[in-house]
Amino acid sequence: MLEEGNIDSKSKRGAKKYLKEQNKQNYILDIEKIENDEKYDGYYGIITNTKLSPKEILEQYHTLWKVEETFRTLKNYLETRPVFHWTPKRIKGHIVMSFISYIIQRTLELELEKNNIEYSHEKIREAIKKMEYSEIRLKDKLFALRANLNDFQKAILKTLKIEKPKKMMELDEFKKIIS
Repeated sequence: MLEEGNIDSKSKRGAKKYLKEQNKQNYILDIEKIENDEKYDGYYGIITNTKLSPKEILEQYHTLWKVEETFRTLKNYLETRPVFHWTPKRIKGHIVMSFISYIIQRTLELELEKNNIEYSHEKIREAIKKMEYSEIRLKDKLFALRANLNDFQKAILKTLKIEKPKKMMELDEFKKIIS
């Protein structure tokens, strides 16, 4: 930064916090600040108002990345935006449905994790999207035909303790299973 002269004078973040302004255009290293911060290398502090034990606080802190991942997932994978609704009631409904979808997805991820099944957001969404059935009428009877399931789809059903539907069944029987 010093060599290239690309120092943003508005920010005191990152490496900039170790620079001292000599005059309007010149900066030098703030050796005192560097040495002071060096004392804390390898340490971090957490301030909280909970009644958790220090061990529990650290455990919670170490799962913070999951919260951050949650918000990224909610915004990116569930495609909460754009919202093509105009009334507040419909916009709230859209967001609530997106959140419920996220909760279901996250619950599935946690269950897959518990069962040591490798997953990704895309892999889960793709597997669920391809779990299809078709309705077909033969003579006077209505049948449900299930698409073939791959190993991951079978693992999802097993993890959620959902019995794998038969390849073909009468629709009344199928409706009993999914309700």
